[in-house]
Amino acid sequence: VDGVFKRAMKTFVIDDVDMIPVKECNFDMLGKSLIKLNGLSPLLKKSLITICADCVIEDGVIMPSEGELLRDVAEMLDCPLRPLLQS
Repeated sequence: VDGVFKRAMKTFVIDDVDMIPVKECNFDMLGKSLIKLNGLSPLLKKSLITICADCVIEDGVIMPSEGELLRDVAEMLDCPLRPLLQS
């Protein structure tokens, strides 16, 4: 996913962006980030969700947890998605 993330970030920023180490990530940080991202214009939100989806499908397999997380992120950005997986 690291390569997908770096390619995707070129859509938004000119310089390289370093990922926060996984052990430093937490749900509080994610929540605060999503609150800030909710202020994006609808077109940028769409681009962001598309990039998130690209990360989810990079390996050709959508795990249920990945699909649900993508839907949750989209919902928090006021851009709900239809279910990705059939039960």
